[in-house]
Amino acid sequence: MVRVVRTCSSDVSQAEQVISQIVAEVTPWLAERPEELFYLRLILTELVMNAVQYGSSGDCRPCILVRVGLIPSQGFVVVVGDRCGRNFDPVDIAKLQLRLIESEQPDLRERGRGLALVISLSDRVAFRHSNRVISAKRSFGT
Repeated sequence: MVRVVRTCSSDVSQAEQVISQIVAEVTPWLAERPEELFYLRLILTELVMNAVQYGSSGDCRPCILVRVGLIPSQGFVVVVGDRCGRNFDPVDIAKLQLRLIESEQPDLRERGRGLALVISLSDRVAFRHSNRVISAKRSFGT
């Protein structure tokens, strides 16, 4: 199993750098599965940037913990936790997603898509620890 752990602050450029580092580290194990590398990068980016934008409240301390576990023949897990942000309710996210589908306001249609995308690409998404930690598990070939 390949395990990668990084931390970052709510600085977007630092978060992008951490995402790139993690992707570079797992790329050799996914060289023959470019579509899965794409999905890993997409899920990782959505979860990290969600923590940067909504969770860490502009804190410059490295309070976002990012973990990726990869079993090259089976799949991966991405876990992103925000130690200094505010809690959220996953039920509210589901309600927001329903409103977004029906909304004609462009600003509302822009919110909630990232998490919906992560849910659709993952076998399982879990919210833990007062909903400050999100994990997404994806098996290869799903």
